[in-house]
Amino acid sequence: MKNSLALIVLIAGMCVLQNCNNHDIAPSEALNGVVFMFRLPNDSTGNALKDSIKDISNINAYVSLNTSDGVEVFSRKKFSLEVTDDGIVTGKIELPFKRYVITDLFLTKDSSAVLFATPHRGSILSKTIKHPLDYSFSVVNYKYTDLPMEVIQVGDHSPEDFGYRSFSLEALKFFAMGVHTIVNGKSSYASSQACILRGTDTLAAYSFGPNVNVMKFNCEDSDELTLVVIKDGFARFTKSFTFPDLLIELNKKPLTVNLTSALTLRLHYQNFEFNENNIQFDLDTDGAVSLMVDWGDGVQQEITSTPYQDGTSTANAYFDHTYANGSVDYFISITGALDKILAYYGDHNEFLLDPVTVSALPSLKTVDLSVSGTPELIDLRQNIKLEKISLGADSVLLPKKNALSSVRLFSEMASSLDYVIGNVYSNATASNINNGKFNFSAGSTDDDSNEMIATPTESSLIKLQKLRDIYHWTVYPNP
Repeated sequence: MKNSLALIVLIAGMCVLQNCNNHDIAPSEALNGVVFMFRLPNDSTGNALKDSIKDISNINAYVSLNTSDGVEVFSRKKFSLEVTDDGIVTGKIELPFKRYVITDLFLTKDSSAVLFATPHRGSILSKTIKHPLDYSFSVVNYKYTDLPMEVIQVGDHSPEDFGYRSFSLEALKFFAMGVHTIVNGKSSYASSQACILRGTDTLAAYSFGPNVNVMKFNCEDSDELTLVVIKDGFARFTKSFTFPDLLIELNKKPLTVNLTSALTLRLHYQNFEFNENNIQFDLDTDGAVSLMVDWGDGVQQEITSTPYQDGTSTANAYFDHTYANGSVDYFISITGALDKILAYYGDHNEFLLDPVTVSALPSLKTVDLSVSGTPELIDLRQNIKLEKISLGADSVLLPKKNALSSVRLFSEMASSLDYVIGNVYSNATASNINNGKFNFSAGSTDDDSNEMIATPTESSLIKLQKLRDIYHWTVYPNP
């Protein structure tokens, strides 16, 4: 991390909003507001940064402020600053009694060079301060609140390091947005990732918390834009718009985005030696069903599963897609008859799948992620009908109650071996699951090595022996 990270500006030490000072004013004045305070540390050479700017008259703060329900108060408005013995401060800014959210904040020299900025949540620099943006505070009736703010010296950092598209001093376009997930018919606010696109150019990109948030960006009124919202386990949301038309549509209200459940995969290009820029996987379904896949590159495709010729109702849907050369990261979402999906099978591909989110598949019985490109963690806690897993992921989370009767763990699962043994044993004994299979061989196939992927603890070995001797499981290697 760059040396300038050492120049974190801790405003008023460890003060938090709840401990900010308030200046009482006479009720007859009927004024409320805020004073922003900035205290500057020493630079990397030990000189006081505050002293270095004492003689500069044109130091300004640029602040964007919204009410907590997403109504803009001002956008990148300029405020003059005064240098005091304690640091630098704005004058009193009059604001009505209400709760507010700071969405942009940076300090400039001569209204051009940005000296300091407060990073946005989710940016590279956000973890270097206690309160990244967006940052909430309240104005108290008949008081001016001294509000300490944290900023970082910009130095060689780019605006993107702070979570800004640019440090433009122009007022930005904006709209408020609330993202909701709908699960079992119940809607609730949700965290998400979102971006505004103009063609292939990203104008703004944010990681949002579970509340009303504000999208801010630079554009022309005539620009054709696209809003994209993604969240693991939910279908991609897209909306095309021009900014003037969107303002008319919203009528000063936040945009409501409802995300529906989906099977989702995040792809990270790995340049393996198989099919170039290609992703492949299979789904078994209960009968012939139609599924809609959004490949994340603008291509949407309907895929219908084809029944097997074995007399059962099980059908198979094959997913195969090639991305443009230079592919890096994509978000795939699959919707449709999710309750009919019985199995997910990974395949060799050019991408690391991290994560694969199958929480929206209530009937899922089989997960096979034993091949290249598997995720670090596969979360199966919502898939209570699981019967078979074959995993090369680094770790797994299993439902407390399940029907697992076939387990194959590869070497990546070594650290999770005791956890899986305990879960399988608990369910086998509670539900009297007999004649199962548990394979933790270090070999690449079911029976080509007596070497274990890891040595189970003594208590785990006893559980494997009981599975073998009492419940007639095949355990390999034989404990």
